[in-house]
Amino acid sequence: MNNICVAFNGPPGIGKDTQVDLILKTQASESQVARLTLAHMIRGMAAEHYGIPNFFDLSTDRETKDTYYEPLGMTPRQALIEYSEEVIKRRLGRDYFAKRFAAEAAKHRVSLMTDLGFPEEAAELVKVMDLLIIVQLHHPDFNFDNDSRGYVDDSNAIVIRHNLDRGNPERDAYLINQKLVNAIEEEFR
Repeated sequence: MNNICVAFNGPPGIGKDTQVDLILKTQASESQVARLTLAHMIRGMAAEHYGIPNFFDLSTDRETKDTYYEPLGMTPRQALIEYSEEVIKRRLGRDYFAKRFAAEAAKHRVSLMTDLGFPEEAAELVKVMDLLIIVQLHHPDFNFDNDSRGYVDDSNAIVIRHNLDRGNPERDAYLINQKLVNAIEEEFR
């Protein structure tokens, strides 16, 4: 086995980053596991496109990412979606970011992706990874309204669905980690 990518998939604000952080804390050696985020690459490129040096902070901060920002004429989240969907994907193809991200993930033995959201991303990861596990996070209070992403299924990946408790993130991380261990053991048995 050369490399495994665990890609977390769920609506904005559901707790993908929190779950990845908690799971990383349980690993014997965090340095062997890469924490990768496709949005970091897109935000950096969008900052250059819009000419707004603090775009990364604006588009990640819970207070500002969904607040109208005059220089953009929209919210930072809307600008990020517009840049991704209307600028890059129209010009360079729907799989542009997916290919760049998959090439980065392939450099690591084990990686945790915090923001899978498009089928093209999963398709490219499947091409370069020995194993792709998609962890779909669900909770009735969260959805993909006003977001260009959605739940991703790929027939060449293992898909784990997990309903979050939201009151006990440590327990959720423990349960997800158990599901991951079981899936990996089953795959390589």
